[in-house]
Amino acid sequence: MPYVIKKVRGPALKAGASNVGELTYVLTRTVLDYLARTPDPPRYRDYAEVLGALESTKLELYRKRISLYEDEKCAANGEVY
Repeated sequence: MPYVIKKVRGPALKAGASNVGELTYVLTRTVLDYLARTPDPPRYRDYAEVLGALESTKLELYRKRISLYEDEKCAANGEVY
């Protein structure tokens, strides 16, 4: 759990995160809010769906942004392998 100070929590959710700790907090709050709207208590399927959504988001970020960055750095600095 991201332990950001309480006075930052509301603004981080409303305006967006300004650092990685706040980003982790915003993502965590979003997931917890989603799970709060599932049957009480959340079932295994609910947790599995959340993990799948997070994993898909991670993979898409890598595919669309990070791999392009890595390709640019490889071209600029040379292949390691």
